[in-house]
Amino acid sequence: MKLNSLINGDASNAAIAAAGNNVYVVWQGNVSITPETDHVYFRASTNNGVNFNTVIDLTTNISNHIGAFAPQVAAAGNSNVTVVWHEVTSSHNNPDNIYAKMSSNNGANLATVAATFLSSKANHFFGYPQISEVGRYVYVAWADDSLMANVPKTFFSSSSMWGASFATAFNIGGTVSNDNNYYQAITASGNNVYVTWTNDSLSCPISCDNTMFRGSPSNGASLSSFGPILNLYQGNMITDLNPVVAATGKSVYVVWSNATGAGPQILYRVSSTNGANFGAITSLTIGASAPPQQTIAASGANVYVGWAGGTPSDSMFFAGNNTVTTFGSAQNLSPNTGSALLPSPVIAVSGPNVYVAWQDDTRGNGDIFFRGNGALPAPDVAITAMNVSKTFAYSGAPANNVTVSVTTLNPGTVAASFVVSVKANLTMFIATNQTVTSLAPGAGQVLSFSWKTSTLTIGKWNLTAYATGAEGETNLSNNILACPTAATGCAWAGFFISRLKGDVSKDCKVDIVDLATVGSTFGKTIGQLGFNAAADLNNDGTINIVDLVLVASSFGQQVPNSPPCIY
Repeated sequence: MKLNSLINGDASNAAIAAAGNNVYVVWQGNVSITPETDHVYFRASTNNGVNFNTVIDLTTNISNHIGAFAPQVAAAGNSNVTVVWHEVTSSHNNPDNIYAKMSSNNGANLATVAATFLSSKANHFFGYPQISEVGRYVYVAWADDSLMANVPKTFFSSSSMWGASFATAFNIGGTVSNDNNYYQAITASGNNVYVTWTNDSLSCPISCDNTMFRGSPSNGASLSSFGPILNLYQGNMITDLNPVVAATGKSVYVVWSNATGAGPQILYRVSSTNGANFGAITSLTIGASAPPQQTIAASGANVYVGWAGGTPSDSMFFAGNNTVTTFGSAQNLSPNTGSALLPSPVIAVSGPNVYVAWQDDTRGNGDIFFRGNGALPAPDVAITAMNVSKTFAYSGAPANNVTVSVTTLNPGTVAASFVVSVKANLTMFIATNQTVTSLAPGAGQVLSFSWKTSTLTIGKWNLTAYATGAEGETNLSNNILACPTAATGCAWAGFFISRLKGDVSKDCKVDIVDLATVGSTFGKTIGQLGFNAAADLNNDGTINIVDLVLVASSFGQQVPNSPPCIY
């Protein structure tokens, strides 16, 4: 599914988040991939990625806006979502500013809500601001030059107000002056927040880039709340880059790329102790023909990793596991080949649903693509009940019509439009068909059909309601309800009966008993004690001279071939 809507523009640097049934994707885009001309765009799905709402530009209300790039997104609860990005303005004419926006209505107001300013000295050359969100807590980490120019350290800031405001940022990357911190990543689980980054140590004989890790068990409340810095792969002449981290429960998962003579590989380590210590290093891939661009997400016992490379080099690969260390076979999720852009994949997980987004330019411009295993559109419509205002009529007797009520339901996952009809004895439409338009999932609608019964021949009649299949519907078993044969759903027992005109006593003949029955209830109206619906031959709610005349006009008649009475 293509998410960006600019026909002539480029889109890149996608990020994704999921919470409950909600999926959120952000990216930068405009007529050029040059950062200074880009805006930050956002789209939301509230139905597991089945479809997405309109694209929203987050930068429309940023004063003195020049350009924006590298957005990241996080989400929690039923409707909270927060976005951070690098921003260039005429008042801060450099790309080192970090802005944040939050929404409590699935991002619907992100175009107009005020942005929060987090930093003016973020280092945009080696990584982008990263974000994670759990409950009301929002965490951001980035490379910042506040302590020393061109020597970035890992800065951290948190919000306990759903991202509406943030605490003062502080350095969690250590105090070694000649160490640079790049490529930050962050995640959270419960009260625990974990940060990883690449540490470029200038103290190595030649050069070394190590993967670092640090965690706080108390929402990152202060520098002292963080544990010691752990080096997950230490040594001289090591090139570890772009670590990413995921967590669920007490488990923490870190992957990063490592340069080898055989090509880049993706390394993987697991902690089952909230990051206090980690297990052995595992290699997930080796010899990829492009920078791996790894990404990771976790939910329950499942861990999912995506990366770029392989054959062809613009492919987006994906693998998952449920045994912590053993991954299934890699899947190539890219729909196209020939992209000049590396895919830069991102993954989000919510319960059993996994969502992936990446960039691709095989259609001529940079696009953002999306795939997910969330619930696919499942159109389904049903006839659940049928009722009649009267269970009999008199053949040939001028009378008010009988009302047939049909209850429809949409048990599917998408809105549905369909046509409902009702037939008598499977052959005769009782009235004009009716159309139900855009019935929402889980909603029902009752339709009323006006049935002219005076022209029915004497005998038993069944009624069958039909709903045409909604577009894409495969379950048609509940689209028909036949009365009286249905086990449930029919509000009356037996057939609808068209009686001999005047046969009030239902014995297939008209005699003094029928006249006497009408006479004994003469003047009664519906709802009154003693009202007899069988004596109301013209179905007007009143037993009067009209009904008496109808009986008298058939006096002495009998249904052919009775007894026994056929109804």
